[in-house]
Amino acid sequence: MYEAVWIRWFRLLFGSTTLASSATLAAFFGGMALGAAFLGRMAARTERPLRAYGWIELAAALSALWVPLALLAYAPLYPFLYEHLGERRAAFVAVKVVLALVALLPVSMLLGGTLPMLATALLGSEPALGKHGSRIYSVNTLGAAVGAALGAMLLPEWIGVSATYGVAVAATLAVACVSLALGRSECARNTSSLAPRDQRSGVRSESARTERVGAGPLWIAFASGFGVLAFEVLLIHALGQLFSHSAYTLGLVLLGVLVSLAVSAAAVSASQGRIGSATLLRLSLALTALLLLVFPWSLKQGGALLVGAGLLAFLAGGMVFPLTFRLVSAGPAGARIGALLASNTVGGILGSLCASFVLLPQVGLWKSIGWLGVLYAAAALTVAGTGRTRVATLALQALVLSGLCLTPANPWRLASVSLRTGETLLALAEGASGLVSVVEGPDGNRRIKIDDLYQFGNSKEVRLSERTGHLPLLLHPAPRTVAFVGSATGGVAGAAVLHPVTRIDLIEIVPEVQELAAQHFALTNRGVHVDARTRLITEDGRNHLRASAERYDVIVEDCFVPFMPSAASMYTREHYRDAREHLTERGIFCQWLPVYQLEEQTLMIILSTFLAEFPAGSLWRPHLRPHFPVVGLVGSAGRLPTVSEIDRRTAELDALGIEDPWVTDPNAVWLLYLGPVASVFEGKERPRPHRDGHPYFEFVVSRYSPADVASYLYVDWIRLNDRLARGSTPDDELFPGRPRAPLLGAYALIRANLAAAGGVRQRTEEAWVEAQKHLPPEILALQDDTFSDVWPR
Repeated sequence: MYEAVWIRWFRLLFGSTTLASSATLAAFFGGMALGAAFLGRMAARTERPLRAYGWIELAAALSALWVPLALLAYAPLYPFLYEHLGERRAAFVAVKVVLALVALLPVSMLLGGTLPMLATALLGSEPALGKHGSRIYSVNTLGAAVGAALGAMLLPEWIGVSATYGVAVAATLAVACVSLALGRSECARNTSSLAPRDQRSGVRSESARTERVGAGPLWIAFASGFGVLAFEVLLIHALGQLFSHSAYTLGLVLLGVLVSLAVSAAAVSASQGRIGSATLLRLSLALTALLLLVFPWSLKQGGALLVGAGLLAFLAGGMVFPLTFRLVSAGPAGARIGALLASNTVGGILGSLCASFVLLPQVGLWKSIGWLGVLYAAAALTVAGTGRTRVATLALQALVLSGLCLTPANPWRLASVSLRTGETLLALAEGASGLVSVVEGPDGNRRIKIDDLYQFGNSKEVRLSERTGHLPLLLHPAPRTVAFVGSATGGVAGAAVLHPVTRIDLIEIVPEVQELAAQHFALTNRGVHVDARTRLITEDGRNHLRASAERYDVIVEDCFVPFMPSAASMYTREHYRDAREHLTERGIFCQWLPVYQLEEQTLMIILSTFLAEFPAGSLWRPHLRPHFPVVGLVGSAGRLPTVSEIDRRTAELDALGIEDPWVTDPNAVWLLYLGPVASVFEGKERPRPHRDGHPYFEFVVSRYSPADVASYLYVDWIRLNDRLARGSTPDDELFPGRPRAPLLGAYALIRANLAAAGGVRQRTEEAWVEAQKHLPPEILALQDDTFSDVWPR
């Protein structure tokens, strides 16, 4: 539960980048490793370990309160660090690690030492650590699974993030109180039920205190942590190839992994005395190797049905670490478990970092999983025993691996990107943020794909992309500095090249996207990436606006996939406040929403949250095509432009040579206007704003189905357009004197599009006639298919 909350808090401070998350987790797990090693050795010299365990839990609860205080202290310091180190990534990550260590080290060290101290209280110098220690580890890991489910997927939505943290602290305090109470009876008996006879007499032998864990078990524990955490990172990326990530993805993966590890540890405990340690270790390593080698192929073939293959790999691989308990039999249980835990945790840190920053960018996803399988096979070989057994094991491994390489399941030959008929893969880059590719269709249309699933950019519709950039610039009287958050292919930002702006900031969280967009989309984004006025910023856009001292005349945010976990923070009240505070006087903020990926409840949450910071917000649209509607939320830091100022700006855009009548014609531009945001809620109750401290939107948006989206898209969204069009008047509260006819004509064209798509010719004709009543012939004569699919004849 602590980890789930810390990741949220540090993500808000450091950004949603993989580097920032890795810095947080490295600090957390590093402290756990230190605590397991140090307090585990202290446990060997503690006469009343259960009472000491209670004091450690109490200290952990109190030190947990330091984390939010440290974050409050960092907040005013962080903008200074961002300004001076933002472009020096290695140095900035190092600083983030130090900041995270200062905040997390005290509590994480204490938490890391709890299990060794508890094991000492329960087991003393129990020689059968493989059975009883594995049982304790299993129950403890199962508790972690419950905590992960509550902290990552349930409580933040129900009671908020701070209250979730309060539950974790309260649970720790409860454990401390119970342990201290039981510790009094422990003091009276000076024993525990499982402790050996020498401990019951209050005597600890010198050998028990000085016995050290051998290098062999420590290396096995280290390798197990490395493999499990590396595969967990790779599994999350692999699932991203097939399924859309949501607020539940990481929590479900963590829950599945922890439950698998708990079951594995329980199996190891139950097998004590039935299967030899060396035999079971070889079997678990060999089975893990095989499952990893076939996992990429099985995932591509079976999708959701064979995601369980990944959990099977964790079940098999999860037996390795508890088996090390059997390999160390002398000395206090706490010291032994502490040393093994420390080694395992350090391996996990290096495994996750290696997977994110070495294997993925240098080797690739499927090949990395394959090589991880080879490493497990090699580990099985090292514990194969005698020379004859080792030779037989090697021969069997070589036979299986050779056979696998000759089949379609070969992980080194699997295609990274799935292509449709006639498509060509132009570029491919894999990194910590995912798989990024550039694909060109048979018609020459280019797209950027992330994780072979999410795609953006459409080089065939340059005019439409640029329109979403021209419109916010049009609404500012004289824009000079502009930021594009989520710059993607640069198609939207390319519009700014035609304007007399002095600075263009392109902010993109995935570094590979910036590089590939500059290389393969220069012809359709007007070379914005190499324009002398452009500054490329590889950073979380939310974090940049929060930490940067820059102020912009115009901030444009492209469409974010709303159900992506990192996107939810872009729809919080705090983000809208940061955006407003980074606007110059009369600055314009525009966020484009993919209505085709939302349904009524989620759209209403976003609109209500936006209104909380931009009460004079307005709705705009770049086109009228019904299948993929997009709407722009526009807010201003000062006075909105008047109708006459907008007319003047359209003439200025026309003089710049911009060839898009929808932003250069004073009559056509009002077809882009939908109405005030506040008018959406007439007669309706506004949902509560989505906030960092109570992030319920990200869970709501993760639960709706494609049927919910389709129902809203083709029924209620159309009704909303109708209501706003019919309810509009020239005395608009935001734009007094605005013409009313364009809204009515635009809605008639929307109806014509829907009727034509459904093949209902009579309704299409009726809608055309209605459009002709409200729109002048010169507008209808434009026949622009980037604005509408059908036009009156």
